Amino acid sequence: MATVSPSITSSFLPKKSKFSVIKNPKSKNLKSIPCKAINGEQEHPQHKFDRRDVLIGLGGLYYGAASLNDAMAAPISAPEMEKCGRADVPQGVPTTDCCPPVSKKILDFKPPFSNSPVRVRPAAHLVDDEYIRKYTKAIELMKALPHDDPRSFMQQANVHCAYCEGAYDQFRNSRHYPPTTVDLDYNGEDEDETKMNKDQVKSNLRIMYRQMVSNAKTPRLFLGGPFRAGDEPYQGSGSIENVPHGPVHVWCGDDKQPNGEDMGTFYSAARDPIFYAHHSNVDRMWSIWKTIENIKRKDLNDPDWLNASFLFYDENANLVRVKVRDCLDHRKLGYDYQFVDLPWLKEKPTPRKLTKKNKAPPPPVPSTEFVLDKPVRVNVERPRKSRSKTEKEEKEEILVIGIELKGDLFVKFDVYVNDEDDAGSNIGSENTEFAGSYVNVPNKHKQGKTLKTCLRLGLTDLLEDLGADDDDSIVVTLVPKYGKGNIKISDIKIEFDN
Repeated sequence: MATVSPSITSSFLPKKSKFSVIKNPKSKNLKSIPCKAINGEQEHPQHKFDRRDVLIGLGGLYYGAASLNDAMAAPISAPEMEKCGRADVPQGVPTTDCCPPVSKKILDFKPPFSNSPVRVRPAAHLVDDEYIRKYTKAIELMKALPHDDPRSFMQQANVHCAYCEGAYDQFRNSRHYPPTTVDLDYNGEDEDETKMNKDQVKSNLRIMYRQMVSNAKTPRLFLGGPFRAGDEPYQGSGSIENVPHGPVHVWCGDDKQPNGEDMGTFYSAARDPIFYAHHSNVDRMWSIWKTIENIKRKDLNDPDWLNASFLFYDENANLVRVKVRDCLDHRKLGYDYQFVDLPWLKEKPTPRKLTKKNKAPPPPVPSTEFVLDKPVRVNVERPRKSRSKTEKEEKEEILVIGIELKGDLFVKFDVYVNDEDDAGSNIGSENTEFAGSYVNVPNKHKQGKTLKTCLRLGLTDLLEDLGADDDDSIVVTLVPKYGKGNIKISDIKIEFDN
């Protein structure tokens, strides 16, 4: 939940205001999502980078570039604000100026003093009416500020637009109002409306376990592939940026709008106040991930990642440069999260129990390039099998799926491993055979452009639970759920990540 405190001033409001949107006066300038920036030489397209390359969290903002391998490249640099241009918004949308006010003076971010009080960000489902009233009032006051005030609501929303929709060149679905339970496996269309709420909750918990635990055993799986200035193709998003981050965006967006505005498309996502609550929770997941028992669950130490920088205005309208290294410990930023139970930690998916013999599924196709316009089964050889416990702890077995698609389209496909049925027809997210999903939130900056990326899914726990640890190969089933025919699979293979 976006943070509100009755005892401090807002990061986006004049100091005299008694309302607040951010708990930490020093970190409020970071209440936005940096998604696209360059190293200052915007005329060179090789210096572009995409917003999905950064996922670390602070306030309502998250980055996610995991620079994991050695390369002769520079870290992502904050953009030159005077070179900000027109955003690439969807066709039919009026020309949008997402550029912030230009300031020649840039301050480097400094965390609060170590003796500053640590404020607690409460869980969204536990806030009271007074809390919501103050949050609502804070939004109203932000919207009342002049349009060119960098602390105004629209200027804060434009940070997301500018980074994500190419201004820096390198409302909601009415059926999903409360008390409707969010669908973390949302396929772009509502499922059977008779589905019981408890079934949806169970499905969500299993998805969270998969994305936070079994699909997130290494920094690269959780944070995403490395990305430096000039890198192509994009080496894949992290586990929770893919799911549940992506489905929540599309689930909240209004499907009656031409592009799923607000939350369902990049340029307008931050205009919905729920955007900040959503991304604050993404940040919280990042903090929780580092506490789950596993020595590999720690932040990266690659200097290209640590020194990547972004620009934001603070509560005093100062332009501040923030580096990834500044945001690694939220407590040093002056806030913490309210402790709540994590029921998904106890919801490990289980193998499907067959009650009758299934019809013979179609034979696997060769592992070659193909357009995913229907369910496809592929036999994938395993480089190693029957690994010891020590070997499994040292290296995670990972399924890597090469993907090509148009970046401005919403697409989703599910992945099953050793599914004995026909294309996962009787398997749900609660089953072990369901390995995960790929989700692309539409980015109109990518309109007409082919995005080359990949999906990485952890296999070690899954194969153990299926009793397939000694198998020479696995059968991978890909099932398009939305955007059939708009996805090209370029490769499917198994790698090991240490």
